[in-house]
Amino acid sequence: MIADYKIRNAKSHVRSMTSAGSVKVKFVDEQELKRVFADGALQGWQRFWQEFPGAAALVELTLPGYSHYRSRAIACSFVSRGSLAGVVYVVLLHWDAGAWVVEWSDILVET
Repeated sequence: MIADYKIRNAKSHVRSMTSAGSVKVKFVDEQELKRVFADGALQGWQRFWQEFPGAAALVELTLPGYSHYRSRAIACSFVSRGSLAGVVYVVLLHWDAGAWVVEWSDILVET
């Protein structure tokens, strides 16, 4: 499962998504983020807030890694609110009765 996770997340992926309710989502590709943060974290975050006014955070999502039989999966999300403020969440899921169910989730790192 971890090996599949590493392989699937070796490169970035951008997918479209419909926002639900009042949540506003803007997808930004890896090249744009590299440009925004090219001068380092401090200047990068200043540029991020200028270019994305009203943004609550920068959220990065991984693709899930699957077990051999695809009955379990692992995924992570990274939520950053500045150079010293962020959280890494990890989620373990299992396939049950035709749907993915969260088996366990926790904060892996918080700054």
